[in-house]
Amino acid sequence: MYGLLVSLAAGGVVFAIVALTFDPLAAILPAIIVAAVVFFFVTRTIGQRVQRELEGLTALLQARDVKGAKALLATLGQKYGSWQFLLLGQLQAQAGMIDYMTLKFDEALPQLQAGSFRNWQAFLCIGAIHHRKGRDSEAQAAFAAAEKVGAKEALIFLVPAFLRSKAGDRTGALEVLARGRKLLPEHPVLRQAAEALANQRPMDKETFSEGWYQIFPEDYVEAMMAKQGGVRYRPTRMPGPGFQPPRVSKKMRRGR
Repeated sequence: MYGLLVSLAAGGVVFAIVALTFDPLAAILPAIIVAAVVFFFVTRTIGQRVQRELEGLTALLQARDVKGAKALLATLGQKYGSWQFLLLGQLQAQAGMIDYMTLKFDEALPQLQAGSFRNWQAFLCIGAIHHRKGRDSEAQAAFAAAEKVGAKEALIFLVPAFLRSKAGDRTGALEVLARGRKLLPEHPVLRQAAEALANQRPMDKETFSEGWYQIFPEDYVEAMMAKQGGVRYRPTRMPGPGFQPPRVSKKMRRGR
């Protein structure tokens, strides 16, 4: 990554100057400090630039210009992907989410996998893709990975629990919900879902909030068609509800 190389180069220059002027041991600490400071400012600058250039993404999606939105993400990846750790993966994941929300699951899968590092939503979508393809072991592995990186999100437990319940595995669904309630004991939707299954009733996905539609956009398509009285809905032109443009985290802008 160029940001790291620039930082190391700056640290190396300081080390050489201090070592030649005073002593090599005395040069170590100032070299580390300079390298760290340079790395912080480089990553913060890159993060700010990316965030600024991403401001046009929302307008493109609202205009249903999916091609333009993906082109913008690709351009940013080419310009800045080599400068900052994990940035290219973040941008790839967002491009994958656009394909995913337009029901292009095969195209979305490799992009989501490339940007899945500590991204619970990407893992949920990956698991849902495997579920649609009948790859249960891969789906469960992806859902388990989502739990590890985003355990404070109720949807992480609701999605696999609903799918297990739908497949007839009520015990497995209750186990997933129990893990969720242990971490989020006051969450009303987790409680309602667990009570429904305990009383032999199906889980009501209508209570899961709009986040459900980001994992199962086909349900959104059906809802829109029903709302429009059977008028054909064109999902390939709209990324779906609740989609947000990618943001560079504060930690990444600070170089952490």
